[in-house]
Amino acid sequence: MKVLIVDDVELNYQLLFAAVRDLCDEGVFIAKRATESIEMALREQPDLVFMDIGLPDMDGLEATALLKNNPNGKHIPVVIVSAHAQATFMERSRELGCLSYMTKPLSIRAVRDLVAQLKSSDRYGMNQTRDRGFPTSLAAP
Repeated sequence: MKVLIVDDVELNYQLLFAAVRDLCDEGVFIAKRATESIEMALREQPDLVFMDIGLPDMDGLEATALLKNNPNGKHIPVVIVSAHAQATFMERSRELGCLSYMTKPLSIRAVRDLVAQLKSSDRYGMNQTRDRGFPTSLAAP
């Protein structure tokens, strides 16, 4: 499994890295800017992207939209990570077909459970159903 973490705050990306590194046999990549994350996702084709909303060059929702509108990136599962539990952000995440929306502070257990569940599932089969909303079993408590 290969994971891309997108966050510009060192403490945040280190926390996610520590949570998933032993579950990712193909590597964990870190991008600190939205533009860098899109390029990296298209090049590396990760099995999962953790995308922060508050990035310095553009917000993570805009970056996710650009990734999802690219034929080479539309299949990549994205989890939005935010310090804000705003309904408008959550709704936009659903519209973009994101796998889940997690609020900070993150539950390490929820992050690990999400990665383990995705790793044990059929990545593409799980990701093709877009209208089901966020799975409650994958949402952070």
